[in-house]
Amino acid sequence: MKRKAEVQEAPLSYQELSAKILPELHLLAQEAGIEGYKRMKKDQLIMALLERQTQGEGLQLVKGYLEISPDGYGFLTESLYNLESRVAIVSAGSSASTP
Repeated sequence: MKRKAEVQEAPLSYQELSAKILPELHLLAQEAGIEGYKRMKKDQLIMALLERQTQGEGLQLVKGYLEISPDGYGFLTESLYNLESRVAIVSAGSSASTP
């Protein structure tokens, strides 16, 4: 019996996922093992797929506001009003770290 060759597919971007129709997203969600994908709206499904992709790479998908300081460091915050809500510190040419 022949096995299918495993092909490592490149992760899809938000723009690529947004261009797909809902049945295509459902197929991707089923392959990714996302539960309840048929009840999700398109935007929710796209975010769930992106979260699953980042988890597979050992990363975490977060949302917030990116504040870039004059020295080139960036601070990702959940709220513009609460500076204590910083999630990650980002600098050009290096990986992100959590405070």
